Amino acid sequence: MLFLACFLPPPSGRSKVNTPMTTHTAVVDDRDPTIAYSGSWGPAGSAEEFKDTTTYSAGPDALATFSFVGTSVTVYGTIGVRNLTTQPTWAFVVDGSVLGKFTPTQGMSANVHHQALWTSPSLSVNDGLHKLVIKQTTNTTISVIYLDYIMFTTTTSASVAAYFVDDRDSRVRYSPAWQFYGLDGDLHHTSQASRVQGDSLTLQFEGKSISFYGGVTSSTVNASMSIDGGPLAFWVPPVTAGRTNNLIFDSGDLTPGTHELVVTATNDQPVWADYFLITPNPAGSVSSSSSGGISSSSAFPSPSSIGSHSNAHSKPARPRGTIGQARGGMNLSNKLTRGMEGPGARQRDVATAPLLWTSATLQQRESHGAPPEYEE
Repeated sequence: MLFLACFLPPPSGRSKVNTPMTTHTAVVDDRDPTIAYSGSWGPAGSAEEFKDTTTYSAGPDALATFSFVGTSVTVYGTIGVRNLTTQPTWAFVVDGSVLGKFTPTQGMSANVHHQALWTSPSLSVNDGLHKLVIKQTTNTTISVIYLDYIMFTTTTSASVAAYFVDDRDSRVRYSPAWQFYGLDGDLHHTSQASRVQGDSLTLQFEGKSISFYGGVTSSTVNASMSIDGGPLAFWVPPVTAGRTNNLIFDSGDLTPGTHELVVTATNDQPVWADYFLITPNPAGSVSSSSSGGISSSSAFPSPSSIGSHSNAHSKPARPRGTIGQARGGMNLSNKLTRGMEGPGARQRDVATAPLLWTSATLQQRESHGAPPEYEE
């Protein structure tokens, strides 16, 4: 018996293709109103810290609560040199479950900034609503751990003030390659510097504004910036510039969409790249490209050996090495120079007696600025 094959035509119309959503790293400062403080907390801050601010716990009743839509979260802070007999411990609770703890190690010789205190395991495959609670679990009123900022991975722009892009992100293209460095005062403890006049970096991004931050090691450095090939903006550091965490360029408001930032060294003094902050497009205004996700170098760094960490769902991370050590064997100076030194971290002494505030007075800064442990 002969069977004839019958081939049916494909159904009319095109099949639907699901385009992967771009994963971003959102950053939230310790003073952001979306973080709710209760109990004993106090304001502090120094030039090395994100937006020059931190908030420290000052008692076992200290709680900080933050809700976000995403898949994972990391808490960053400053560790003060106290070396108490009983160091304070922070517990990290997500959606009602204690997932990790952090306790500073003994024998520290200097303050440490931009320290990854704890990174959550994957909380959900897709974006979900989660609640993070940070609480001090030890009975001490001496400040040691300072909350600086929170980062979380997300594919949404709703209720996100800024996306963070590190200098090592694969989307940042350097031409030719810039010099690698990494110091205590750099976010993620990484930075890069131009080598000669004409060196440039390019970052394509989706958003409605972008700002660029870096260090300064020369009072005569000069750089140009342009957006989408438009007019050049030139930058010369002000006399108040520090060795880290300087705002070099702010685009101002842009039309929501895809844009390109180009930064070029216009003389032989090093231009330092540390990080970028991008204001997201309004939700639904622009379709994200699947090729612009964060690289492994932009993911949250593992907590280092500055403190002991425990995680209910993963093993403690291995130490990452000495924080504050420059790559490439460069000799670091504490003075502003014209050479290719790394931006030295300006350490500040920590006093032995804290000045206490409660959550009700958190936003009220004294006229002299930060509490004693952060004064020069």
